Amino acid sequence: MLTDKLSPIEEFILRNSRLRIGIFTQYANRFDLQHSSVQNKLRMFDSSNDEEMRSWLVKFQIQGTEVFKPMLMLSGGRKKRVVYQKE
Repeated sequence: MLTDKLSPIEEFILRNSRLRIGIFTQYANRFDLQHSSVQNKLRMFDSSNDEEMRSWLVKFQIQGTEVFKPMLMLSGGRKKRVVYQKE
């Protein structure tokens, strides 16, 4: 319900206007592990640019040359951080 994928049967949902929702999915397999985290994120958010995606990844401590490494070379924890989506 928080992401508007489900609607309440009765009543309604009242949200704080400053609420920001982040989504964490455990389905990292939707990424091409041969591509970098920046390339994968750009495919997900085609309206974004390289600089914006790199800035987003820095928030999750994926920075420097790490953003250009194939995801295959990232640790499991780093891969999971790439999965976080911006809404």
